[in-house]
Amino acid sequence: MIAILLASSLHHDLLKQIKYVGILILFYFAVSRLDVSNLKDVWRVAWFFLAITFAYILINMLLKSQTNEYGLGQRLSHLSGKISNPIFVTDFMAIMLAAITALSLKLQKFRSLILAHFLVLLFSLLVLQSRSIIPVWIAILGLTILDIRLVNGQYKYIMVSLLLLLAFITAFILMNTDIGAAILQRGDSYRLEIWSAYIAAARECGVVVGCGNLDKFQFIAKDGLRISHAHNIFIAYFFKYGLIGLIPLLSVVVWAVYYGLKKIPWAAWMLIAGVVSLSFDGNNILKRANETWLIFHLPLAIILAAYFEGL
Repeated sequence: MIAILLASSLHHDLLKQIKYVGILILFYFAVSRLDVSNLKDVWRVAWFFLAITFAYILINMLLKSQTNEYGLGQRLSHLSGKISNPIFVTDFMAIMLAAITALSLKLQKFRSLILAHFLVLLFSLLVLQSRSIIPVWIAILGLTILDIRLVNGQYKYIMVSLLLLLAFITAFILMNTDIGAAILQRGDSYRLEIWSAYIAAARECGVVVGCGNLDKFQFIAKDGLRISHAHNIFIAYFFKYGLIGLIPLLSVVVWAVYYGLKKIPWAAWMLIAGVVSLSFDGNNILKRANETWLIFHLPLAIILAAYFEGL
């Protein structure tokens, strides 16, 4: 935050950033007062938030079907609510899935783990039709396999088999259905070109301090489509604030994941899932309260609170 304020002072955007920092500090303080010592309670809360998200999607499906904006097999491309972008709805489900997976392994709740994976993939791929779940789910699956030592006896092989079966079904849906074809047809949605353009723009402005938060640079694709943000929080902060913004952000993420995996693994899994999500769809994590606070700042705040309690 200090680094961003320093960079903002050079780009004449200081007052607005001070406001955002102040509000965000209040959020971190509030999260630090949460009692997360009872893992069963945390597991129940994660399931509650996941269930609420499923209900949110189902209500939108019903409402939009009444106005002929949605039909089964179509993409629910816009939701009526605070989190309207299906990508961020998917990302929120992903971090809840990460927490549920880590806690289910610890608490030996294997049926719950498989059910959560199945439902998140179902809603993400068939209803929201968001590819964002794919890299995050792969990351969660990798963490699960690495942490499989927590699973005892025969359940280890059953659970791995079921997860691999889910992976096979997911790949089959993507490769052999109209929905899968529609998802894959969107390709990388200009991601590689966007990232290259924003990195090049940052180099022109100066790699140390970047172009600033007020810069109006837009990437214009070959078909004329204008894209106004970097779709990656690390590239976005390099573009906005140069190395002054990028290095502290990377340092915080790496340290928090390292410490979290040792002391509070389920929160570290959430943060990893959030970072993977925002590496494909993020732009700004230091602004007014929005969905990225749940995806990035919530798990980071939990890890920081655990760190300060351990001092």
